[in-house]
Amino acid sequence: MMHTRTMIAFVVDSMERYYFARRLVDAVGKEMDFLFLTSEPIAHLRLSLSGFRSIYLHKMGLQRVSPDEGLVGTLYEAAIEVLNGHVSVERARHDAAAIRRAVAGAFRKFQVSQCVIWNGQQLLGQTIARVCEQYGVQRKFLEISNLPDKLFVDSLGVNALSTISADPTVIDALPMPGEDEHRRWLLDYERYKSQPLPQSQTRLSRKLVAALNYVLKFATAGVARTSLHTIRIRGGAAAQRQA
Repeated sequence: MMHTRTMIAFVVDSMERYYFARRLVDAVGKEMDFLFLTSEPIAHLRLSLSGFRSIYLHKMGLQRVSPDEGLVGTLYEAAIEVLNGHVSVERARHDAAAIRRAVAGAFRKFQVSQCVIWNGQQLLGQTIARVCEQYGVQRKFLEISNLPDKLFVDSLGVNALSTISADPTVIDALPMPGEDEHRRWLLDYERYKSQPLPQSQTRLSRKLVAALNYVLKFATAGVARTSLHTIRIRGGAAAQRQA
């Protein structure tokens, strides 16, 4: 039976994003219907066991890549994983094809109104953002804000791709805070910046889960799999985020 209820698609491109998504969904409760699009096998398993709709994105069974499926152009060549040398252009092309095929099928099956993507500059986010354009699904890009306890949310992208970057004058329309509120914000900001980043305090249990997730992703031909050394080994290490 065709599903007709409007829902929000949430892209989960790492276990860190899974933990964030679960906190968000648990806070929202039953007010919204979610569809998770994930490249992480353990995240997919946990979401499915919790009763959520989840699609695990992988390449198993994908034998051929046509030009339209691979989204020929600079899409996957400009992904952070490719630019960093953690994923080859050829593998990124196959991954993009698998992602597009699965997500396009999901958008045809479900009435997705919006798609939430973290950052959007990784291969998974870039590819899904392009599929959103093709199917008229509104996009929301998220990123950690410089402001304490705040997230940056934008419909165009983050950093240089954001609405503010395209038109800085939009800030002028915002109301100015009072002097006391501004002073409190500065104190909170200085206190916030003096503390270690949350990512540097990853618990051992989560590191073990990340390692197991990587093994399962390799075994199941999961998309957006980066080099093994990109898994964070120690808290505060300079290793790259696991894709």
